[in-house]
This record gives sequence, C-alpha cells and structure tokens, in this order.
Amino acid sequence: QILIAEDEEIERNSLVSILKDSILEIGEIYSAKDGQEAIDLYQRYEPDIVILDINMPVYSGLECARIIKNISQKNSNEKKKKKRKKPKKLHIDNFLN
Repeated sequence: QILIAEDEEIERNSLVSILKDSILEIGEIYSAKDGQEAIDLYQRYEPDIVILDINMPVYSGLECARIIKNISQKNSNEKKKKKRKKPKKLHIDNFLN
C-alpha cells in the first residue's frame, strides 16, 4: 500500500496514474490533498510507503513525517505488547510425590 500526499491536484493524480500503470504490484494507493488528510489516511490504513510533498496546507511534509513516525512507533509498540504471551495460571489441587 502507498500513500501519496500532494496539494497540487494535477501532480497528485499524475503520481497515482504512474504508480497504477507501473509493472509493480502495489496494491492500494491512497491520496491526500493536505497534511491532515495524509495523517488521517495513515492512521486508517497504515500503508507501507508514504510519499509526501514538502509544502502542503495544514501540516508540511516534514511535520507529517514526524507525526507519522510517532504514530508508527506507537502502533509497533502496541502490537509487540499484544504479541507477548501472558503466563497461564495453573490451578492445582493435588500433586503426586
């Protein structure tokens, strides 16, 4: 999955078309018109690749990158916590000597 954030519609649509027409098996392509939409789409879909324009409304590409990095690290830590196995409690009433 790829997320493209570009405030200029022509450039954004061109990038999406180029990727769709490529020989790569990309899967889903999400596009955002500003930094806030890029962050919202990232939180919703967690794409593998994010392409950001530097100068965008709401959040710049650099601000977006910092926010997305923090979200990604937080999500990664939460997934690691979920994967940890909790010890099982054994209810033993009797045992053999």
